[in-house]
Amino acid sequence: MTLLKTNRTIVRAFAKEDLASLIELMSDSDVMKYTGFREPQSKEKIEQCLECWTQEGSEPLGVWCAVEKDTDEFVGWFMLKDTGHSYPELGFMLSKKKWGLGYATEISQEFIKYAFHQLNYKKVIATTVRENLASISVLKKLGMVSSPIELKEDGNYEILCFEINAPID
Repeated sequence: MTLLKTNRTIVRAFAKEDLASLIELMSDSDVMKYTGFREPQSKEKIEQCLECWTQEGSEPLGVWCAVEKDTDEFVGWFMLKDTGHSYPELGFMLSKKKWGLGYATEISQEFIKYAFHQLNYKKVIATTVRENLASISVLKKLGMVSSPIELKEDGNYEILCFEINAPID
């Protein structure tokens, strides 16, 4: 199931065939450093994630696979997660080969539009750690601003929260 399309990508439900790409992504210590996982994951843990994300593929909130339109090459995963409040959380994890190519901004823009126009949310949040300067840059490019939403400290990392509000009609 295709959820979103951008000029260069297709965002779709995960499939079992995505396991090798996820293992490459989630086994990379540079990729995992600033994520909620913090460290490379075992094959078993990645298989569990894939199983969960495959089931979420038909839901309006969840984790999806992003691939390049022309090559079907894996870009990474993107999510809109239920926060238990009246707004979802945007998140993403990109293959190191795709860093610095604008994919995070391009795809996240479409997720924000999806949240506002298809799901009728009035706000989207995103979190990252202070040390993750690349993600902070992406969130600012998206028009997100520092949020007053308070989050607990996460081990040795200070979690920052950003938000963007739906345009007023």
